Amino acid sequence: MKISNSKYGKYVSYVDDIMTQMEKSEFKLRKKAARHVRNKMRRKVNGMGESSPGQPPSKLSGNLRKGVKDSNGREASFVGAMSPAFHGHLVEFGHIMKPRKRDVVTGTNKYGPNKGKAKVVHVRPRPFVYPTFNEEAGAVADIMASVPWVK
Repeated sequence: MKISNSKYGKYVSYVDDIMTQMEKSEFKLRKKAARHVRNKMRRKVNGMGESSPGQPPSKLSGNLRKGVKDSNGREASFVGAMSPAFHGHLVEFGHIMKPRKRDVVTGTNKYGPNKGKAKVVHVRPRPFVYPTFNEEAGAVADIMASVPWVK
């Protein structure tokens, strides 16, 4: 607290200003940490060629890489797969590909080892979100522990 220069000698509180600066500081740190994780996740998905189960997915169309985004609000930050990567959760956790109706009727399947037979195929997971968070936990902790300059 500080005494103002007014003729009445009232106390002026700067607590609100300090709280605002602290909130801005925390927001900047969260945003920096979210961008760091987003960039690492994009690099992980950027590989070319076939990916094996258990490894990060490879880039085919680039939609998954484009869809890895960060969103920062007043209270929390989010990093994950968004538009145009609506299939991000399927890649992360694996899924079942059922044949289309016309494949079942004609008995054809142009994918997988059972080419020519209509069969349900299980696509094994290719995680990229959870492993990146685990690998970057130390870096995020270092970013959040730093003290930014707030104007």
